[in-house]
Amino acid sequence: MTAMTAKAVGVVSFSIIRFLFGVGEAGAFPTATRAMQLWYTREERGLAQGVTHSASRLGAAIVPPITVAIITALGWQWVFYIFGAVGIIWSLFWHLTYRNMPEQHKWVNQAELVHIRGVDEKGDIKQVDIEKKPAVPWGVLLKHSNMWAVMCAYFTYGYCFWIFLSWLPSYLVDYRGFTLLKMGWFASLPLFAGVIGDTAGGWLTDTLLVKTGNAKFARRSVATTGMLGCMVFILLSALTTNPYTAVYCLTGAMFFLECIIGPTWGVSMDVGGPTPEPCPG
Repeated sequence: MTAMTAKAVGVVSFSIIRFLFGVGEAGAFPTATRAMQLWYTREERGLAQGVTHSASRLGAAIVPPITVAIITALGWQWVFYIFGAVGIIWSLFWHLTYRNMPEQHKWVNQAELVHIRGVDEKGDIKQVDIEKKPAVPWGVLLKHSNMWAVMCAYFTYGYCFWIFLSWLPSYLVDYRGFTLLKMGWFASLPLFAGVIGDTAGGWLTDTLLVKTGNAKFARRSVATTGMLGCMVFILLSALTTNPYTAVYCLTGAMFFLECIIGPTWGVSMDVGGPTPEPCPG
């Protein structure tokens, strides 16, 4: 669908193609998070989630200057052709190398499997059974206050993050007066900060979990700090009259915003699905 975007001939066809792109993309985070739940211990999930999200932000960070270069040299259609081709190559590599369960992967040795699963009272490796078509407990989900809290919190994250993906380039050009070339570089700075923030937040929430044994504190404290830090820096960027200061403040805002990724998705893995360890209270 990324490559097909270049073939859109009007608003209707463009909207349909991008909708189908979203349909294909929608399963990425849920399935990736489920995979991490099966492949990592609870004390490692925040960092695992942070690192994978940091790779996503790194991709977005290097895109603006690359996009400008492709448009200048080949035209805007080739941006979608080239990015689509990269996606297809990666999909093939992932299909050939990934397995749903560590037990199914030939690269996983016994020691690693013991580390991931743990052992039971008899010293045998714990087994994890996965239903092929589990029933979704919609009633429990919709009535649970924690579910709504996580949804609302992540909505605020998504709203802020979308600013950096969609609105920031036009903001830098139209309001802050940057040239197209400068915009390509400065629009990348917040996303590079997001790479660091993702990893830092994931590492910190796991470190706190290991040291305190309190999942609620380890997840909440990092996510709350990230949200507050993002709020402060976004306000500073709006109040300053210096365009470069505004970019630096937005960079700080993105760092703190991305710090919440590790603990947020860590909560989802902690409380969701049948897992070998008890869910935190």
